[in-house]
Amino acid sequence: ALYVIDEVGGVNGLLEGDAEVVDGQLTLSGTGYVSFPANSIAINEYESVTIETFFNQAEGLSGYTTLFGVGRKGTGEDAWKGMDYFQYQPTREDNISKLAVSTLYEAEPWVNESSVNAGMMTDTLTHYVVGVLTATEVTLYIDGVLIGSEPLTGTNALASIVPESAFLGWGVYGNDPKWQGNVEEFHIYDGVMTDLEVEQRFRAYMGDNYFNPLLETLSFSKGELSPVFEQEEFDYVLTVPYGTTAIDLNAETVVPSAKFVVFDGSNNELDANAPITFGEDGIALSISVTAIDGTTTVDYYVDVVWAEGTTSAALSDIELSVGNLRPAFTAEVTEYAAILPAGTTSVTVDAVPMWPDAVVSDDGVIEVTEGSAEI
Repeated sequence: ALYVIDEVGGVNGLLEGDAEVVDGQLTLSGTGYVSFPANSIAINEYESVTIETFFNQAEGLSGYTTLFGVGRKGTGEDAWKGMDYFQYQPTREDNISKLAVSTLYEAEPWVNESSVNAGMMTDTLTHYVVGVLTATEVTLYIDGVLIGSEPLTGTNALASIVPESAFLGWGVYGNDPKWQGNVEEFHIYDGVMTDLEVEQRFRAYMGDNYFNPLLETLSFSKGELSPVFEQEEFDYVLTVPYGTTAIDLNAETVVPSAKFVVFDGSNNELDANAPITFGEDGIALSISVTAIDGTTTVDYYVDVVWAEGTTSAALSDIELSVGNLRPAFTAEVTEYAAILPAGTTSVTVDAVPMWPDAVVSDDGVIEVTEGSAEI
């Protein structure tokens, strides 16, 4: 038999089915799990108990899965029921996650639960769950944050949990599917972890990058950014050439898995991979970056404005009386060919300045000799 080794208490877990330990993590495919000698753990003899785990879940997991559970299974026609238990379910058919205790209630144990509910786990990121059970209440933390505490009601009691079975990746409800994913750490403590201890434990384990929402780079296809970009400078002005109506944004986060979203001044989300368009009044942009933890955010603000028209030496168009311009006109391109009909002896070229008061020279009627001309 293969075991997961309890390096502290010596209560080793048996790898059931195809459960395996890979690179120091317990890997569960949905057919395997770990069983512990629950009577050796005997959490019913504790005055209070804290169970903590770091894990990442398989993609698309749903249904009533149990990450960890201690209690007993029913017998006979009730063999599918879980009884006298303490368990955490990261996914459920009612789209929540739940830390629950239910004891001394055999007819419908799930109705008698004292529980704390949270949103269902739906992603594949590493999460940290801490469940605390005392003589009076049950408490749930997720990712270092207190979700809530609820008093034990009815016959529910830590001392009444029956230490017949203890599972990691399955529960005492025999018909429920097995959990899928990787368990990075799993601990059972005699006692209560405080709010501060939970938060510090999470931050120390995850590391600074998990909470880092900063940009590594920020630039645009046109214009001058002021001040020069710095990761912890959040307010900028981008001065673009007079008449500019579209720019491309280029940004990278310090931590590659962090995400950012771009909004305009009316809080409309923009496609960060498409040109950002605007008129002569410019545009106010906000770039909201969220760290891997999903909650730590910062906002970078960029006011895009046109430069003064007096600085503009660009054209807004080149119009021909006959023929076609190749390539099609854009303000950034300064060299073109005019394809004219055979035998053309002159063409009127109207060069339109971007700023109306700019002076344009050398356009007008152009004589074409021997089939060509250059201006």
